[in-house]
Amino acid sequence: PQDNKAFRSHLTLGRIRERLPLDDLKLLQDMKLGNLPAVDVKGFRLVASELRRTGPRYTTLAFFALRK
Repeated sequence: PQDNKAFRSHLTLGRIRERLPLDDLKLLQDMKLGNLPAVDVKGFRLVASELRRTGPRYTTLAFFALRK
């Protein structure tokens, strides 16, 4: 089904549900992302997500403004 909510760009840096073995953490540290396009970023939010039966609930914990 089509989602009618306005698009809000975001980047999920990580979502871990349980402790990872050290070998798996090492794989994440060694990951290469390649050439990504430039993006103008004015700030970023630290957001907690809580998964519920009715859908996820997002809470902004902090906002960090970036200066040029």
